[in-house]
Amino acid sequence: MHPWLLKLLDAYRPAAQRLALIESLPPPSPAALPQGPRGRRSIRFLLASHQEVPPMNAPSPVVFFHAPRSRSSVTRAMLEEIGASYDMVALNLKTDEQRTPEYLVINPMGKVPAIRHEDVLITEQPAILTYLAELYPEKDLAPAMGDPLRGAYLRWMVFYGSCFEPAIMDFSQQREPVPPMQCGYGDYDSVMRVLAAQLQQGPWLLGGRFSAADVLWGGALDFGLMFKLVPDWPVFRDYVERVQARPAIRRAFALDEALAAEQIRDLDEALAA
Repeated sequence: MHPWLLKLLDAYRPAAQRLALIESLPPPSPAALPQGPRGRRSIRFLLASHQEVPPMNAPSPVVFFHAPRSRSSVTRAMLEEIGASYDMVALNLKTDEQRTPEYLVINPMGKVPAIRHEDVLITEQPAILTYLAELYPEKDLAPAMGDPLRGAYLRWMVFYGSCFEPAIMDFSQQREPVPPMQCGYGDYDSVMRVLAAQLQQGPWLLGGRFSAADVLWGGALDFGLMFKLVPDWPVFRDYVERVQARPAIRRAFALDEALAAEQIRDLDEALAA
């Protein structure tokens, strides 16, 4: 059995025990878990809890497909920020686990993050954060329909993938600029100026209100500054410092560093064997 599939089974077992505890039923044995094609445990049944036993009225747990020190660290920060119940399936990018046939069923692009919540599978980081913010409305991380900030919130959630990411990738690869009339995001300099102008209204992207957009952009700009993909402007540095100072963000970073160290040890041991 592929090691990645074993991780899925390990993720399911505590979930089955948690559901049994809530429903006062005896825990099922591994052999009783739902079967998928060719005898594999079906991915769509994965549920687990990051917390002990959440309140009965809490949202059901999320399964989080993640690799440390990658863009999906932003989703981990979001899960910590909202205090979500989640179970993590950790992929090791150094061994190309994100390219295995099993994971390509989850995300055919071979990218992390992805989440599974009940029967809903979501990829693409802005979509994931938008979903999680609305799954936990009591955390007030997403302006509701009718809120004057709703439009700006959605704009900046989408701006990340439609403008910022392609701009920094073109910049990183030193590609010849596409004429602005043909380029979906315009040009790199415009993206940076527009983003900086919005952050000048701070302290957060929506002014005085912290939202899921700040979890997204705090991670994006931290990444951009680290790899010199965005200008080293004070407005960017100060904003990243504010976001990274939040307790949940710091906790997610510490957990990620521990996971990265564990993966390095496991790989070293495997190579030495």
